[in-house]
Amino acid sequence: MKNRNSLIDMMRAVGIILVVLGHCLPPSFSFLKRFIYLFHLPLFFMLSGYLYNEKCSDKPWEYIGTRLKSYLKAYVIYGSVLVFLHNILYRMGLFTPGYIGYDFQDFVTGFFNTFVFLSNEPFSAAMWFIPVLFVSLVIFNFIFAITNRDTLKIDKEKARFFLVVVLTIFGIYLNTNQIELMWHCQTCFVILPFLYVGNLIRNKKLKWLKPNLVLSIIILFCVCFCLYFVEGSVELSQNSLWIPPLFYVGAFAMIYIVYTCCHFLQSQNIVKKYLIVVGQNTLPIMCFHILVFKLMDFVAITFISKNYPILSNFTVSYPSMFVFYTIFAILGSILIDFILKKIFNSSRKFIKHCLG
Repeated sequence: MKNRNSLIDMMRAVGIILVVLGHCLPPSFSFLKRFIYLFHLPLFFMLSGYLYNEKCSDKPWEYIGTRLKSYLKAYVIYGSVLVFLHNILYRMGLFTPGYIGYDFQDFVTGFFNTFVFLSNEPFSAAMWFIPVLFVSLVIFNFIFAITNRDTLKIDKEKARFFLVVVLTIFGIYLNTNQIELMWHCQTCFVILPFLYVGNLIRNKKLKWLKPNLVLSIIILFCVCFCLYFVEGSVELSQNSLWIPPLFYVGAFAMIYIVYTCCHFLQSQNIVKKYLIVVGQNTLPIMCFHILVFKLMDFVAITFISKNYPILSNFTVSYPSMFVFYTIFAILGSILIDFILKKIFNSSRKFIKHCLG
C-alpha cells in the first residue's frame, strides 16, 4: 500500500462512517445494515495489523504498556465525560426507560470503572471496541514474541499461521456457544486473521494484491448475492458470526473493495482531505456519535416536532433521517473532541501557571 498514512486514514474514515451509519439505519434497511456489519469492524483490525511493527515483539511488555497508556487514556477521558453528563442527559429525557439518575456513589463508581475499560453509560455502547482492540493487539504481539524466540527451532511464518488458526477456531467456539469473557475478549480471537493478513500486506508478502475496479465490482456482486440468499448476519458485539467461513471471505472481500475505492479516491483532493480528517478522529467519533444522535433528537423534538414520547428511542428517534444523523454525528463528535482538548490544554496551562 503506497502513501500509507493518507490511505490508512481514508480507509479508517470509510470504516467509521459505516459504523455511524450502521447505528442509525431504519429497520427497513436491514440488508444494508447486514452488509455494513459484515466488514466495518474487521476493517479496523486489518488496518491495525498493517500498522503493527514486528520489532515491538522484542519488548512485549513495553509494547503492552504503550498500547495500554494510549487506549486506556482515551477510554478514561471519553468514558468520564459520559459519566459526568449522565444526570444532565437523564433529566433531558434522552435515556431509555430503566435508567436512573446518579448519586455521588454512582458517579465515583462510574469514573473508577473507566480505569478498567468498563462503562454502564447508555451512550458508550460502541466503546466495547476499545478494550477488544487493545487485547487483540496484545495477543497478536505475543504470537510474534513467541515465534521470534531464537531458542525455538521452528519456521516462524508457519508457526504464526498455526497459532492464528488455532486461536481463531477457539474464538469461533466461544462465540458460537455464547461464552462471554471480560471485555468481550472472545472477539479478540475471532479477529486475529484480520490482524494477521494486514501484517502480511505490510511486509509485502501479498504482492499480488493490487487495486482493481472491475474485480471489485464482481466481488461486490458476489457478496451481495450471498447476503441476499443466505440468512443470518454478523454482529461481533452480540457473538454473531453469520456462517464463519462466509464471514471471513466476505469481510476480506469487502475490505479489498474499500482499499480499491480509497486508492482511486486519492486523486480527488477534496474528498481525500475530508476523509483524512475523519480518519484521524475515528476514536472520538466511535465514542461520541451516539451522544450526538440523542442531542440532535433533543433539539429536533424540543424546538420542532414536540413529539416527546419518541425522545428516549435508542439509538435515534427519526431513523429515516439517517443521512443527516451520520453527517452531523461525525462533525459533532469531532467538535466535542476539539472542545475537550482545548479545555484540557487550558487547564494544564492554568495549573502550571498556579504552581509557578
